[in-house]
Amino acid sequence: MKEIGRQTQGFAEQLKGLQDILKNPKQRGILGEYYLETILKNVFPPGSYQMQYAFKNGEIVDAVVFVDEKIVPIDSKFSLENYNRYIHAEGAERAALEKTFVNDLKLRITETAKYIRPEENTMDFAFMFIP
Repeated sequence: MKEIGRQTQGFAEQLKGLQDILKNPKQRGILGEYYLETILKNVFPPGSYQMQYAFKNGEIVDAVVFVDEKIVPIDSKFSLENYNRYIHAEGAERAALEKTFVNDLKLRITETAKYIRPEENTMDFAFMFIP
């Protein structure tokens, strides 16, 4: 029983550490990009994707996948604050927070769309990765 108690305490401390990481937007961004890169490594052969791809104007998208002569931009987004408020709310407040969260997502979609650049050989779409 003591060992189970110690293991439970260890898990609780690890979850607290993860929760602390997720509170910081910069840390969430790093974590999201890490997950994105891990997935790309597991799915695509080397050379068929690139992390931190720079466009001609210097803007950098989190990743791209090369498909024939085209580029598929992928931007990692990790909007958490309003999502957490929404899932923990009740009643009329929940409906209002749902709208706020949906607006956050729409903004993230608009941010991702700026990487659609047919003049730079991108597809006419971009992916938004949500870890």
